[in-house]
Amino acid sequence: MNKFLSLLGAMLIFTLGACTPPKAVLKSSQQVLAEIEPHYRISKPKGSGPFPTVIVLHGASDNAWYDHFKKVTGRLNEAGFATIFVDSYSGRGINGVSVRGGRLLPPERASDLLVTLDWATKQPWVKKNGIGALGYSHGGATIMDALVLAPPARKPNGLTDVPATGLTPLKAGVLFYPWCADDIAGIELTKAYDEDWSVQTPLLAFLPDNDQVSDIDLCKAILSRHENKGFPVQQVVLTGVGHTFDQITDDHGNPQNTYDAMAAQESYEASLRFFTENLK
Repeated sequence: MNKFLSLLGAMLIFTLGACTPPKAVLKSSQQVLAEIEPHYRISKPKGSGPFPTVIVLHGASDNAWYDHFKKVTGRLNEAGFATIFVDSYSGRGINGVSVRGGRLLPPERASDLLVTLDWATKQPWVKKNGIGALGYSHGGATIMDALVLAPPARKPNGLTDVPATGLTPLKAGVLFYPWCADDIAGIELTKAYDEDWSVQTPLLAFLPDNDQVSDIDLCKAILSRHENKGFPVQQVVLTGVGHTFDQITDDHGNPQNTYDAMAAQESYEASLRFFTENLK
């Protein structure tokens, strides 16, 4: 069963059982940082820095870190970017199965991006005005929801306070097949579905037109809505490819039947150009 159907099935089970997905757990920004900081995977280019830096947010695969992200961060390092891979599972004691069942939705996970941005600005090796984010599937939805819930007007679900830096350090975002989903039986899965972003952060989104996990038409509608309102959004619709088109193998080492070498190469070249224009 693909991951979208797994999530949909879990949500329907919640609904039919007169339940709702677990509410976001109330936490301070320091509590969130204490959960995720020990599991950061940091890699840097050669040299002394400070480096333009990309925060990497994984999708809802069973495992957070696997070979694909080792390759992605390595490629970014070779291009002169430091990377901070954020594991949203380990510190919470969860995995992809529970996330696909609604345990951690993008409006709550947005806190991971917010506190990591603040943490990054305090590191001597990070270029303070050159921080971006790269999100995959659920991680892409997390970036979009963080833009909706940007302080000072709002904050991520469950977060009791926000770092003083807010979302200001985020200078650019790249989304690979972001997870876009309508509300299910009144259950809100994402904020970006029907609420606008609060900040004008440049975004580049890769949308596979044969995506069987994310609602590609809804993604296009969300991005086009913001683009029409003057937000700096670039959409790249990829013909004939599906979700995880850039991944040779999945988190268990099995071949991805959606992998498309040409689409992957072109998308990463475009991503590097985008980050270079906005972060360097």
